[in-house]
Amino acid sequence: MAFTPRHFVMPAAAFTMAVTVVFYTKYSITTARTESKYRRAGELAQAKEARLQSLARARQAEEEKR
Repeated sequence: MAFTPRHFVMPAAAFTMAVTVVFYTKYSITTARTESKYRRAGELAQAKEARLQSLARARQAEEEKR
């Protein structure tokens, strides 16, 4: 059997595809984690702000009753 370019190109293409899939997967996971972290931080900040506003309204209502 003679050596043809196909003997080199097919394994090289398969290896390149495998490497591409691995890097894409790692990138996707990292991106999802980062976005999730920032989204969660934003949601926690909103919840904290809402809680503080609620406490301020409750204090104001108590002072008005006095």
